[in-house]
This record gives sequence, structure tokens and C-alpha cells, in this order.
Amino acid sequence: MTEVKSVGQLVGEVLARRRIERGHTQGDAAQHARWAGLTWSRDHVASLETGRRESLSVEELLLLSSAYDMKLADWFEGDGQVALTPEIAVSRADLRATLGRGRSLKIDGIIVDMSNVPDVDRTEQLVAHRLDAEAPVVQQAAQQLWGRSFAEERDRRLGDVGDPQRARTLRAGMTKRMTREIEPTVRELS
Repeated sequence: MTEVKSVGQLVGEVLARRRIERGHTQGDAAQHARWAGLTWSRDHVASLETGRRESLSVEELLLLSSAYDMKLADWFEGDGQVALTPEIAVSRADLRATLGRGRSLKIDGIIVDMSNVPDVDRTEQLVAHRLDAEAPVVQQAAQQLWGRSFAEERDRRLGDVGDPQRARTLRAGMTKRMTREIEPTVRELS
């Protein structure tokens, strides 16, 4: 039998893994969420991680993705099904494909078309805004220069910083330096 979990349960499991991998407490995770704009406490994080919270709003998921510099599709890793409602479940693989690659998702005869939504992360959107360019152009420039996304290259250069506040400061500085570095390529591609 295929395992069916709610969005909240899946996001909570992934959040717990990511938090522990980084050596963070639930309080640290709540601080990250607050930096991204959520009004979460340690109890909010604990409730999500233990599966007591079944759902999240789109806004919460977007801000949490920003806080952990993750793509939406990353929250639905693994096999099994995601319960969208008590009556409707879709495979995690289909949901990842829909969120991560701009595919259409068919649910009970209804097609959710995301084919025109580029797979661009928040960092590339920010850099595009700063350079008055389109995010897919920044994405293409990053691939051309470094063979990876802007955020992946930034994180590779920084390595594991540890302290969340220090990491945020270092990421901001590195983003500014890399924005100057990528600007000529973005202008060339625009």
C-alpha cells in the first residue's frame, strides 16, 4: 500500500532533516522562518516537525523555502503520495515534476498547467531585479559561468558557515559580489 502523507507532515520531515543536518535547534529554525517573514515560534516548528500540523499555506511554504534556500519541489522528496485534500492524493514524483520542471499535473481529470512557470529560485529573482533583467536570463548566465545555479555557486563558495545570523550576512555579501561578476554575462544574454 502506498504511503499517503499530508503536506504538513512531509514539509515537517524535510525541515527536521535539514535543520539537524545544519546543527540547528528548533529555535534556530524558527529564527530562520522569522527572518524570511513568518511569525513562527519554536512551538510552530515543533508542531510541524512532529506531524501535528497537517497543512501550510502557499505563503508559508514560499517563505519557508526562502528561509532554507530550497525549491518548492525539494519539500516533497521520496516516494509515496501527498494528500491535497481528504479525497485527493497525488504522487510525490508527479508533484515534484510539476513544481520543479513546469509540467502539468492531472488530478481527477483537471489539469494544473505549470508549463510556463520557470524553475527559478528566489536568489536568481533577487539578482534579476537588481540587474533589471529577467530571472531566466540570470539562470542561464549562472549556468554558463559556473555550471550551476546562482544560489548553488554562492553556497559552494561559502561552505558551511554554521551560525545562522553570520551565514545570512555572508550570503548577502557573496550575493552582491557575485551579482557584479555575473552582470556582464546577463547584459550579453539580454
